[in-house]
Amino acid sequence: MTDPASDRRLGKWSAPRIPFVIEYLPEVMNELLAAVSQGSVAGGVLFGTRGDASVRISAWRQASTLSDGRDLLRLLLSAKHDPSLEALQPLGWFVVHNVGMIALTGPEIEIYDGTFSEPWQVALVLVPLAGGAARAGFFAREPDGSLESQATYQEFMVRPREPIPWLRVAPWAIAAVLAIVLLALLMKPRRAAADPVNPGFSLRIQNGPRFRIAWDPNAAPIRAASRAEIDIHDGDPPAHFSIGATQLREGNIVWQPHTSDVEVRMTVHSRTGAVSREFAYLHVAAVAAAPPKADPLESEVKRLTQELHQERVISDKLKQTVKILENTIAVDKSRTENR
Repeated sequence: MTDPASDRRLGKWSAPRIPFVIEYLPEVMNELLAAVSQGSVAGGVLFGTRGDASVRISAWRQASTLSDGRDLLRLLLSAKHDPSLEALQPLGWFVVHNVGMIALTGPEIEIYDGTFSEPWQVALVLVPLAGGAARAGFFAREPDGSLESQATYQEFMVRPREPIPWLRVAPWAIAAVLAIVLLALLMKPRRAAADPVNPGFSLRIQNGPRFRIAWDPNAAPIRAASRAEIDIHDGDPPAHFSIGATQLREGNIVWQPHTSDVEVRMTVHSRTGAVSREFAYLHVAAVAAAPPKADPLESEVKRLTQELHQERVISDKLKQTVKILENTIAVDKSRTENR
């Protein structure tokens, strides 16, 4: 583990039981420290690139709250449309503790496991101190998937970067430094391409006459997939589906929403063992209730009841007519006898 001493080298964090090194750009850590020191940030997502034995943090984005992880999920979804993050991956997340140990609480472990479950994704805990500094520590999963959450393996200090006292430097020295920097840039060889980013499959939720959860059937992860799992949070309990390669080629499934907020997590497993995961979220303005299905037995009962009612009306009229006739016959008979 090495603290960032200058802008000319990366900060590095490592631990014997963690299978990769965590690297971070000093300027990024100082930006994060400044926001934490001002009390304007409670947590967010860390972005960067990853290799076979390291991850490198080069950007971060702030979440409005960390109540249940949903804001982190929305932040991940919005990051897909951020041009400055196009070549970066979500490497994990960070959380700020005002006091206490460098440790992960129970709810934070749930967010970590539920939202950042890849073996190379990390968590960073920061505890701000007086003077603008902060205590810090990373958390990462061991090769068997276990997580030491009670305390970080390596705690380190993050201190605000001191500005260069340019006013004390002679003008000729500034010119010389600028000339050296310009010459170095002109002679610098082209950097190799960054670590490849896993291609996505454009998971989305389509709201219309038929509510669909869709993805790109021609995307590389889908073409190489053997199966996939879809988890839908749309009220309690959440729904889970396993779909095979054939259904993946169709590019969508139909879903009837139950609430106004629908969250979808899709995990695609390739034949080689690689895993790709994407999230989608949609606020449904109005959830249309499914029309009730007509019950044929109920319709038949209603029809027979109406027919029975009509027969009772006819029967009552016949009885009334018979009674009138009986009375008429009785009156005629009485008159005949009196004669």
